[in-house]
Amino acid sequence: MADKVSPMMQHYLMTKEKYQDCILFYRLGDFYEMFYDDAITVSKELDLTLTARSCGLQQKAPMCGVPHHSASTYIAKLISLGYKVAICEQTSEPEKGVKIVDRDVLRVVTPGTVIEDEMLDEKRNNYLLSIYKEEGKLGVSYVDITTGEFNIVPFSENIENEMTDLLSRIMPSEVIANEEGKAFYDNLQVLKLGSLPKCMAYYEWAFGYNRANENLMRQFGENYAVVYELTGKKHLISPAGAIIEYLKETQKKLLGNINKIILIKNKNYMTIDMNSRRNLELTESTRERKRYGSLLWLLDKTKTNMGARKLRKWFDEPLQDSKEINLRLDGVDEFVKKIILRDRLGQVLSFVYDIERLSGKIAYGNINPKDMISLKSSLSNMPEIKKLLADVKSDILKSERDKIDDFSDLVDLLDRAIDPEASALMKEGGYIKEGFNSELDDYRNAKTLGGQWLKELQDKEIESTGIKNLKIMNNKVFGYFIEVNRSQIDKVPLRYIRKQTVANNERYITEDLKAIEEKILGSEEKALKLESLLFAKIKEYLSSFVKQIQKTASAIAVIDALRALGEDAVKYGYTRPTISNQIKHIKIIDGRHPVVEAFQREGNFIANDTMLNSSTCLLYTSDAADDRISV
Repeated sequence: MADKVSPMMQHYLMTKEKYQDCILFYRLGDFYEMFYDDAITVSKELDLTLTARSCGLQQKAPMCGVPHHSASTYIAKLISLGYKVAICEQTSEPEKGVKIVDRDVLRVVTPGTVIEDEMLDEKRNNYLLSIYKEEGKLGVSYVDITTGEFNIVPFSENIENEMTDLLSRIMPSEVIANEEGKAFYDNLQVLKLGSLPKCMAYYEWAFGYNRANENLMRQFGENYAVVYELTGKKHLISPAGAIIEYLKETQKKLLGNINKIILIKNKNYMTIDMNSRRNLELTESTRERKRYGSLLWLLDKTKTNMGARKLRKWFDEPLQDSKEINLRLDGVDEFVKKIILRDRLGQVLSFVYDIERLSGKIAYGNINPKDMISLKSSLSNMPEIKKLLADVKSDILKSERDKIDDFSDLVDLLDRAIDPEASALMKEGGYIKEGFNSELDDYRNAKTLGGQWLKELQDKEIESTGIKNLKIMNNKVFGYFIEVNRSQIDKVPLRYIRKQTVANNERYITEDLKAIEEKILGSEEKALKLESLLFAKIKEYLSSFVKQIQKTASAIAVIDALRALGEDAVKYGYTRPTISNQIKHIKIIDGRHPVVEAFQREGNFIANDTMLNSSTCLLYTSDAADDRISV
C-alpha cells in the first residue's frame, strides 16, 4: 500500500512503522493529525470527530486531529490511559516549489518521561524505574527527568521485601526491565493492590554491561564508576545505563540536568509495607486515595513546590539514623523559637517558583519567556533568603544556607532581556524587551519609523547635493530609489549608483538608502528571526547555570520543609521528641492523632498516653463519645 499512497502518507506510514507501540501525533500545519488505527483509537478515547483524508487510494484514510497549541491536554489524557505518544514535528520551513516539508519524531512521551507542567503533580516526583535481575542479583535505578534526580539502588539478600518497600516509597509512574527483572517484578505480591504500573520488557542489549557503561560515561563522565563507587558493580551499572538508553530513545537528547548519581541505601530508611502506608494515611487517604485527609495534607505548610516534594519524600522515607533525625529536628526547633525568621522567610519563599523543574526545562531546551520571568523573580529573592538565614545556629540550616548561590548577573540579564508582558505564543514575537538589542529595535521600529527615516535621509541628500527637487520614492518592482530630474544630474555625487532611467528622470540608490530599505522590507520577518536567535543564545547561557540552580533549589527545598514543620509545631502545640540510639522505651504523655483531631470539633478530642518498651506495650485510649478507657 505504501508505494501507492500520496508522498505525505508514505512518510507517515514509514514513520509509524518505527513507532508501532505509540500513538503518532503527525504535525500538519497548526494541527497534529492521526490516521488509520491511531485515528480510530484516539477518536474513541478522546471523544473526537473521526473524519477522513484523501491519501492516493480509492478509499480515504480515517483521520482525526487536535490543535498543536492545546495538544498537551490530549496527550496527558492518552498517557493517563496507558498510551505512549510519538510527536512528529516539521523540521524544515516550507519552500517555494517544495510540496513536502521534512518531518521527524522529536520526542516520545511516556508516563515516566512527562515534562509538561499540566501533566505533572507539582508536589510529588515523577519517577521512571529501571530493574535488572540476573543470577539472583538485583539492581534498580530510577530518575525524575523534570528535576534531574538520578538514583541507583543496591539490594541485599531479602530482595522481595526491599523491592516492595522501594516501590511503596517512590510509587513510579513507569517501569522498564530486562526479561528476568520483569518476571521478578510481575510476581511481587504488592502488584495485587493495583497501585503500580505494568512493567515493560526493554531491550536486553540496553542492559548489557558494555552498552550501559558507555551510556553512563557519556552522561556522567569517564570516571563516573570511581566517583560514585560503582566499579565492577555490573548489576548496578546495567539498570542505570539502560535507563539512560531509554531516555535517549524517547527524548532524542542527553539531558544536562541529570548530572550526578545518588547511591541509595535502603537500610537508611524505615521499612513500611504498602498496606501499612495506606492504613497510616501518610500521604493519601485510605478511602478516596486523595491527599485530603492524610497526614501530609495536614502538615504541608510549605511555600514552594520544591519544599512540598521534599516534605513528601521525608514522609515516604522515614530516617532510622538518630543523628540524621536530630539534625532535622534542630532545624525545626530553630524555626519554632524564631517566629520573626519563620514568618518573614515564609513570605519571601512564597515568591519563589519551582526553580528545580525550571532547571530541567533549561536543560531540556523547552524553557519559554514566561518561565524565564518566573526564574528571574525567584532567583532575585536568593540574597534576601541568605540574609534572613545569616544568624542561624543549627548545622542543617547553616549547611543549606551556604548552598544558595548569588545569581545577580543572571537576574540582571533576564531583567534586561525578557519582556514580562510577552505573549505566551512565541511565534508572535515580542518577548525580547525593547532596548536589549538595537538591531532588533530597528527592525521593530522600521514599519512605524520608516517614513521618518526616509524623510530625514531625503532632507540630508537635498542639503548635501543642492538638488532641491530630489525625491525618495519606491515601487513594488524596483524598491526604494532617489529620483533626480535630468536637468539636475550634473549635481549627482559619485556615491549615487544608477538604478533606472525613466522619461525625464534618473533613479539612483545609495548605501544609506539600501540600509533603510533592508530594514523596512521584511522587517517583521527579520525581527522574528533575530528575536528567536537572541532567545536561543539566552537559553544557551542559562544552560551553564543548571547545576547551580539545582543546588540552590535543593537547599530551598530543605529550608522550606523545615520551616513548614516549625510552623506545624507552633500551630498544633507539638513537642520535640528525644531521639537516641540508647533509648529503650517510648513514653508519650497526652498524645494526639493530628488528622483525627483536625476533623473533630474543638474540645472533643481526648489525648492518650502511650508507654512502650521491650517487654510491655500499654496504650491508654479514651473514646470521645462515651469516655470508656481501653488498655
